Formats: sequence, C-alpha cells, structure tokens
Amino acid sequence: MLNKYAKLANKENITPHRFRHSFCKNLANAGTPIEIIRKLARHESIQTTAVYVDSSQEEQIEALRKR
Repeated sequence: MLNKYAKLANKENITPHRFRHSFCKNLANAGTPIEIIRKLARHESIQTTAVYVDSSQEEQIEALRKR
C-alpha cells in the first residue's frame, strides 16, 4: 500500500523504516533529549538512536546559514 501512494506522489525510497527515522529526527530537532527518543523508539542502545538522529552534512550547513 505504501508503494502505491509513494508512486502517486512521485516519491521514491519511502519505506516504513523511513518513518522511524523521521520520527526520531523530528524529536531531536525539537530538542528532545536522546534518552527520551531512545525510549520512545524502543531502542536498546543509545548508539542505535544516535544513528537515527545524526544530522546530514547538508542539514548542518543549512543550520549554519540560518544563524
């Protein structure tokens, strides 16, 4: 079902797993502590959560531009 709607929206690489990344990343961007994000995502390891919330180089550059 997800693939059907992704194609209709002309989007690629949309998977349920990407929703997890977006969820964690949005919480991090809102200033939520990583330990809380870990619990909400039900990760055993904080290192796993860190992978989900790590910003890309493009995001870091954009953040610097906004300063």
